[in-house]
Amino acid sequence: MHNKGDHCEHKVVHVDDLMIASHSPEIIVAALVDEHSFKLKGMGPTEFHLGCDFYPDELGVLCYTPKKHVD
Repeated sequence: MHNKGDHCEHKVVHVDDLMIASHSPEIIVAALVDEHSFKLKGMGPTEFHLGCDFYPDELGVLCYTPKKHVD
């Protein structure tokens, strides 16, 4: 987690899975691809990651639930 004053950035890594929560994820993605030659796929808003469904609540807060995993 990185505190940016008015918001926090999160970069989560689990083996070969990566999730970025940021106001400007394209800057982080560009650095990973251009400077470090990462091959990324499935970029875009997070809907499902590591067995959990992700969704914004009524306030726009990112929430998760293991609904698909449990089903």
